[in-house]
Amino acid sequence: MIAEFPHVKEFEASQLQHAEAIAAKQVEENGLGIGAPLAGATIQEVNNWITDFKLKYIETAVQGKIPKFKEGITRYLMNKLNGRVDQWILKHNSKTSSYNNFKSELRTTYNETFV
Repeated sequence: MIAEFPHVKEFEASQLQHAEAIAAKQVEENGLGIGAPLAGATIQEVNNWITDFKLKYIETAVQGKIPKFKEGITRYLMNKLNGRVDQWILKHNSKTSSYNNFKSELRTTYNETFV
């Protein structure tokens, strides 16, 4: 007969909660906190995400002003995202110019937001 002591149950629940938190953090980091597709994503996944990213995180240019990032986008995140775009380029050679255009948009928006 196995006794189930309250402190053992609490410890096991704590361990499970900790493991779930670590797993959630890893998922968040893999997506850079903004749901960015991983390096091995399909062209369609990447293209859809780029469209969504622009809608969610970049203010639309108005009256000749260059767009800026919305709140929540950081310099650190942009550095990580540039690295991810480089990974997409390596995976999808046919989209190199399209992804380089996206990087250029990011750089322009970055300069307007942070510099």
